Amino acid sequence: MSKTPNSADGSRAPGARLRRALGCAVCAAAVLLPADAARGQGRHPWDWSLDAGRYKKMNMFERAQYDKAAELFRQGSYKAAAREFEKFRAQFADSAAIAHVLFMHAYANHYAKNRHTAVKLYTEVLDYFPEEFQDASAAIYFMGQAHLDNGDVRKGLAVMKRMVEHERYHKHWLAAGALRLLADNHWKNGQYETAVEYWKQVVRDFEAANRVEARQAKEHVVAWYVNGRSYTGYEAWVVNEDNHENPAFRKGVVQYALWVLDRIRNYPLKTGEKEDPQRRLEDRKAFVKYFKGNRTWYEKTDDLWGYWVHLWTLARGIGDKTEATSAIDEVVQIIKAIKDDRARDSKWSWLIDRLLGEGGIERARICTGYMKDRLWSAWKVYEILARQEKWPEVDKQLQALEKMGDEKWAFRALKVRANVYKDRLRWYEKAIQLYHQISEPPQTLWSIQECYYRWGKLKEALRVLAEIETMFPPHASRAAWTATAYYDRAGESKTAIAGARRILKIYKKSRESSLAHQLLEKYKKKTGGGVLEEEEF
Repeated sequence: MSKTPNSADGSRAPGARLRRALGCAVCAAAVLLPADAARGQGRHPWDWSLDAGRYKKMNMFERAQYDKAAELFRQGSYKAAAREFEKFRAQFADSAAIAHVLFMHAYANHYAKNRHTAVKLYTEVLDYFPEEFQDASAAIYFMGQAHLDNGDVRKGLAVMKRMVEHERYHKHWLAAGALRLLADNHWKNGQYETAVEYWKQVVRDFEAANRVEARQAKEHVVAWYVNGRSYTGYEAWVVNEDNHENPAFRKGVVQYALWVLDRIRNYPLKTGEKEDPQRRLEDRKAFVKYFKGNRTWYEKTDDLWGYWVHLWTLARGIGDKTEATSAIDEVVQIIKAIKDDRARDSKWSWLIDRLLGEGGIERARICTGYMKDRLWSAWKVYEILARQEKWPEVDKQLQALEKMGDEKWAFRALKVRANVYKDRLRWYEKAIQLYHQISEPPQTLWSIQECYYRWGKLKEALRVLAEIETMFPPHASRAAWTATAYYDRAGESKTAIAGARRILKIYKKSRESSLAHQLLEKYKKKTGGGVLEEEEF
């Protein structure tokens, strides 16, 4: 069977060797797949297939030969495709598509791992058809990739450098990948400023034409500035006369730097550098100073809410309690000024959740008192008590909520209270009563049998499991296995073995049949059949 460029046997598209050699996260997009795979992934527009204009210029015999070769390539039969492209060259040397066919002859050899032949043919494309922009640009790029795949990084990168400095080829879509490969190599070799300049060139030349490469390059440039705490340099790079006074743009610049700061560990460290938590803390402190200096852009875009929320999170991240408290005070004032009751309560709920997540229990409780919707407020009080694990108080709060006159809230509180009785307070008898009152089988039946089992009432638990197995077919195999597992834990091996055999017989295709099989193996019993045979014990 023919192998695809990324097959399980390790066969890979041109460029895989470089990614392994550099060992760098930014190399992940280096490989270029055949056009059908590329279109399927939606990652880039480069397409090896012949454009419609030149295809129409071929006669029917040329088309037949080209289609045969191209189809073999699409199928992954690269050696056969190379032979067919070579036949095309021999038969139709004067074809209007000969430059493209020569490139495909090289490209098929490249995939077939005949890389020296591929390099020779790529060179012919450049020597004889330099004016064919698409074919020549692809030829020089993949010539570099062929050298890299052969392990000759020096030659490969030299070709890439030749491409990005060429007056025509540097504009081709593939040149963005060449620039990135050069940048990656300079970074690996400790030539950080040069790497950053190459990344900047990717952004400058391909921001619209190759957004995948440009976006990745931009992330690395901004990470460079953030790591260096050089926000002056960052803004000098992205801010100009046209956007200097554009509030939305300027706020976006700050937000992007914040996004990079939050995921900075995804970017490559300098050679020999190790992750340093103290340094990251200092990085965040530097960013806080930069962030506070850009408050005006949040004001001008009517987003003081975003400003104070971000500042609160940042201040907590650097351990500045005074700054964090001040930011929360501002957030509270903004919420109080919201006129719509529902919108205001929604913000209070959000703030309470954030405060709970960051240990601000007391202030969260104060915020519940500001909420207009008393039912919603009561629910938030329950959440605060649950976070504190004050379960008797949780019980009282939920019962109070159930009596506040709203059926939906009452039912929601009742279900939670039943779970609290079962999982926290271990009041199993009371929990069973509530589950019967809720009556949402089979879910409540599962909870009831669990209560009985924890309570030490195995007979009652088994009775409920039998009901589930009989009345709810989608849950039958699980119920049968749960009963079998209970018998096993209780030391009733004969009954457990019989139950396991029954599951293998009745529920052959279920997940539980695998568990039953394992149980029988534990007891060193035959796993075939579901009938209890006395001689087996």
